[in-house]
Amino acid sequence: MIEDLVTEEGVPVLVFSLNPDYGVNDNFLLRYLRDERGLEIQSPYSAYQPTLIHKLYAALLTLHQSRRDPERGLAYRTVATVGSAIAKRLLPFNLLKEQLYDRSWAAGFLKLIGVELLVFDWVKRSQYVVGSLLDAVEVLEIPTLALPHGANLISSGFRSTLDARNQRIENYGKHWDFDAVVVQNPVFAEYVVTGGVPEDRLHILGSARYCPEWMNKLLPLAVHAEPSLPKASNKLRVLLIDKPFGTLPDELKKTVDFLAKADFVQFAIKPPSRNNMGTIDYSGVDAIFVPGSSTPALVEWADVVVGTVSSALVEPVLRGKPLLYPKYMNPTPTLFEDLEAAWVVHDMDELRTALKIIHASPEQVPDLSRGADALAQEIVYGGLEGRDVLSRYRSLILRMIGRLQMDEKEHQ
Repeated sequence: MIEDLVTEEGVPVLVFSLNPDYGVNDNFLLRYLRDERGLEIQSPYSAYQPTLIHKLYAALLTLHQSRRDPERGLAYRTVATVGSAIAKRLLPFNLLKEQLYDRSWAAGFLKLIGVELLVFDWVKRSQYVVGSLLDAVEVLEIPTLALPHGANLISSGFRSTLDARNQRIENYGKHWDFDAVVVQNPVFAEYVVTGGVPEDRLHILGSARYCPEWMNKLLPLAVHAEPSLPKASNKLRVLLIDKPFGTLPDELKKTVDFLAKADFVQFAIKPPSRNNMGTIDYSGVDAIFVPGSSTPALVEWADVVVGTVSSALVEPVLRGKPLLYPKYMNPTPTLFEDLEAAWVVHDMDELRTALKIIHASPEQVPDLSRGADALAQEIVYGGLEGRDVLSRYRSLILRMIGRLQMDEKEHQ
């Protein structure tokens, strides 16, 4: 979508990473946009440094982000790792952001870059400097847009960890204080409206991440960017995608122990992408641990994927790879189960049997293609089969910067 805006529509795009822990080299797509498409990927903290203390703190953040830069030498990366760890402890970002990165700083930053539209992912006002930016755009009269970074697949009950913990729907109207918010499907739109997001701000556009045009382009990029995982001969390659929401740690631990010890399995584990913090401690587990690796490359490697609520599990379903859904490990109701898009197993015995069938008798694997099509219609196309997803995202952005007229039907 960024490429289309730049190359086809001539819209200048600036990309900024608000997470002070996250550098360009931490993400292959950011590297691709920088190296192959010539986009400048920046940190706002480095882009605008009005005072000496801003300059000093920006230097510390740059040091921290360069600790994994492959172009730097080992000595530099070691110094960067140790030095930034000390600096983070002495000068934690959350403590300083209220003092350094307030509305005045945000207004200066936005004036410097001359922004017409500020686009976020589904980020909360309380995260990073989002609150300061939203306060500033209100004064500067700059429109804001929030786009989905994944897909919410929970079909009933509470949809976030915070909601489940508090046993109530959080104030999405307060957290998502944007002029426009994109969601993938009507089910989740109804949920966030209940949470306080005005209905006239919502746009149900499907999933740009999982539309065929982008998936077909993303796979070769991911495979090229990621180091190849080993492939053991005559073994079933099993990828476990973990997400803590609703997962029962004891059941997950039993499953991991079984997969790590099964003599016919080659086992890899992908923790949550956002913070690499899994449901359990995986240290000592005999498995390939792949934090930070891209889902498309991992799914390409795997023969079968195991998981429950992570939006990354949409990838294997849409690409025709078997998804084993261990219901005993997570009772949360999801679209995978409701739409019969995954092979549901109810205990460890069923999991073992399913894996052996996939390994030795693939012709006996249940046909889940109808469920996969139903999931695509709900998540990818937002309930409307065949919708041109990327075009609708692009059109919304063009309307918000005044290059197209607003179409009321987009809200439906």
